[in-house]
Amino acid sequence: MEMEVGGKSLLDMGCGTGLLAILASKMGASEILAIDNNEDAVRNAGENVSLNTLKNVNVQKGDAGLLVDRGFSVILANINRNILLRDMERYVNVLEKEGILMLSGFFESDAETLINKAVTLSIPAKAGHIEGLGLTFVEKAVKNRWCVLKFRK
Repeated sequence: MEMEVGGKSLLDMGCGTGLLAILASKMGASEILAIDNNEDAVRNAGENVSLNTLKNVNVQKGDAGLLVDRGFSVILANINRNILLRDMERYVNVLEKEGILMLSGFFESDAETLINKAVTLSIPAKAGHIEGLGLTFVEKAVKNRWCVLKFRK
């Protein structure tokens, strides 16, 4: 799956070692926020960012509750299915128009559930209209049963 991050603001949610944030920085992302709720992961990511002498990566301990008054062109969320379902609306709220949301960290068998939450769902006019989160599904990739989903706002 290809994606252009040059000059874009990026959120790495569930950053772990910070690998994706570091790669995004090296690919030209303008500013990067890397968040994880695990203290060891945050410390490790911070050390890796320092070792790479990156000034545009901010590593923080926390969860989607930190996403207030922010905006991102690209959001990478590598977290389990249940957390993704719980926090997807928060990601969409801070995703800029035409922004990209990539979800990973779950099995292919969970993809349909996540796609259904992310996109707009319609039911017959006489019964009304139900909207999901308004994202457009772009692409799916699978390797060894693990899945990545790409959406556009």
